[in-house]
Amino acid sequence: MTTMAQWFTADLHLGHKGILRHRPQFLDLDQMHASIINNWNAVVTEGDEVWVLGDVAMREHALPLMDQMNGTKHLVAGNHDDCHPASHRSNPAKHMARYERHFASIHLGTVEMDDVLLCHFPYWGDHTASARFKEHRPQYTGKVLLHGHCHLAWKRWGPQVNVGVDVWDFAPVSMEEAKRDGLLGLIAGLGREAGFAEAYMAAAGL
Repeated sequence: MTTMAQWFTADLHLGHKGILRHRPQFLDLDQMHASIINNWNAVVTEGDEVWVLGDVAMREHALPLMDQMNGTKHLVAGNHDDCHPASHRSNPAKHMARYERHFASIHLGTVEMDDVLLCHFPYWGDHTASARFKEHRPQYTGKVLLHGHCHLAWKRWGPQVNVGVDVWDFAPVSMEEAKRDGLLGLIAGLGREAGFAEAYMAAAGL
């Protein structure tokens, strides 16, 4: 019996020409799209589940690219997704149907999954000088948080794991690896003694 794997990613920015200024490794959007699709399908199978933690496409016309990627896909929307209340759209709800064509579920806030939280926004910090969208951020509860939004600002900061493509070689990250990174950051932040991290991860089956 094949076990379904869970994967996480964020900040694909499909169809966003302006993002190329921050991704100089790509000559154009076609090359960026091809890299994201190929890297995704290299690790995700049709039987897997992928959670996209926001900013999937800067323009809705790019959403059909998601249909080229393996797995059952879920969206935790971000500020650049037209269906999110923080988007620039005057009526985000009317855009929901277009996203529903390409995702099995869509979430506009924080999702709790076992012992981790999923949200587009981190607990704290930003890739800009000030932390924006505070009303949409989760409250710190002591749990590991998987998020996007921050691009290259960090890969792990305390219990926060940025699963965005910019810091994961433009590929989804597995639940196991994301949780391991988050637990290490959480434990380091608590100032635990040497060896505690390894013992904690062993007890958690990581």
